[in-house]
Amino acid sequence: MSKILDDLMIYKQYTELIYYTEMITDKFPKHKNYTAWSKKITNIGNLLGGWIKSCQKR
Repeated sequence: MSKILDDLMIYKQYTELIYYTEMITDKFPKHKNYTAWSKKITNIGNLLGGWIKSCQKR
């Protein structure tokens, strides 16, 4: 489980790196694209965290 959360943090850092180096396409406003991906990654992290906690209680 820890490996999954570590990978998720890596994806989050990649998203931030892409945003700050302006590699996100100019088709979409950069801030909105970054915000959308950041929210998705955060949501996945929250879901995984809840799932891990429920598995540990069993």
